[in-house]
Amino acid sequence: VTSAQRVVLTEAGMSEPEQLRDVAPVTAWTRRELVFDNDSLAGVAEEFNRYNRHHILIRSDELRRQRITGLFQANDSGAFLAFISRIPRVRIDTTAEGDHLVSMESAAEKNEAGEGPNLRQ
Repeated sequence: VTSAQRVVLTEAGMSEPEQLRDVAPVTAWTRRELVFDNDSLAGVAEEFNRYNRHHILIRSDELRRQRITGLFQANDSGAFLAFISRIPRVRIDTTAEGDHLVSMESAAEKNEAGEGPNLRQ
């Protein structure tokens, strides 16, 4: 294995070396960056939860399946929450413990709350 190559280890053995087109996403963790490319919102939240004490809990199956692309600082879950708060009908509530509950509002609830980002504490 040389620079900009990778191998995959499994129970069956080791793959042949594969040349990487872009090493930046693979090494982003060394800069405390999280890089996502068409990843599910559920997977992105799980990755943020690995780096932060206060967790992001996606409570809607529809949201869990939504795909996103972006680069975030691993320790800046606030920027990620601000990003997803712009998804139509998203509601973010913060628990007394500091965790963030992300859900979808019905259209009626959204109309009562008004327009704009929906972050609640």
